[in-house]
Amino acid sequence: MIKMFADVKKDVRNYLMFFRIGIKNATYYKISLVLEVLFTFFVIVFLFYFWKTLGESGVSFVNSKFIFYILLAFAIGNTLSLQWSFIQIIKSDGGTSVKDLTYLLIRKLSPLSYDVKERSWSFVTFLLMLVFLFGFNAIVGFYNVGYWKLIPFGFFIVITYFLVSYLSLIVSYFAFWFDEAWAFGYATFMILSFTSGSMLPIYIMPNWLQTLLQAMPFQYLAYIPTQIIVENFTIMEYAKMYAVGIFWVIVVALLNDVIYNVGLRKFESQGG
Repeated sequence: MIKMFADVKKDVRNYLMFFRIGIKNATYYKISLVLEVLFTFFVIVFLFYFWKTLGESGVSFVNSKFIFYILLAFAIGNTLSLQWSFIQIIKSDGGTSVKDLTYLLIRKLSPLSYDVKERSWSFVTFLLMLVFLFGFNAIVGFYNVGYWKLIPFGFFIVITYFLVSYLSLIVSYFAFWFDEAWAFGYATFMILSFTSGSMLPIYIMPNWLQTLLQAMPFQYLAYIPTQIIVENFTIMEYAKMYAVGIFWVIVVALLNDVIYNVGLRKFESQGG
């Protein structure tokens, strides 16, 4: 009897210990999330006044539309494109070695199945940033936004989700061939931050570069979703852009499967 009570007491003590640890970790996570969101709000305000000052100093291409574009593209790039990237998820889960990466890759990751909860939280963070951005814009009154555009904007964000997922998966498959695959991911998304229009709008780039980038899917990661808000399009133009976006999702998804299968065969042939 005494032994039974001692075992029960031990089990309760262990349960309370794990419960306290769980509460503590959850609290740390929530505090970290709140601080991250508040810092992002601060960056949005800083970017607004930075570009506003440049515009008032006579920089020709800086106007209210340009400033709103920069703020919205920043929100997309930092809460959606980055957090929806499998490069970021794989790196935080497994580290940088080929062993850690391929352990996850051989599970056949999918945009609809892997870490959906974590990726959903990034979307919630983006919604908070969107509310803050539109609220800040309403208070300051620097750009007249048609709020009905949020409806087509939402459809294009879905395309962004799948393109970011598949593109980052393709880069992740370098783990089948190289020991430090995460480096390719870092380099790729540094390039994408420019070619997607996350840093600067494509329309202020040289004509030859605009033509090149418009023939690629990267503009759907930030440029086109942002343009949906800051520009006016007809129904036919919406339909055309959306059809092209779906086309690129299909192409990148098929390319993803091809590269995955080739890499997996190589991995298995080497005794993986």
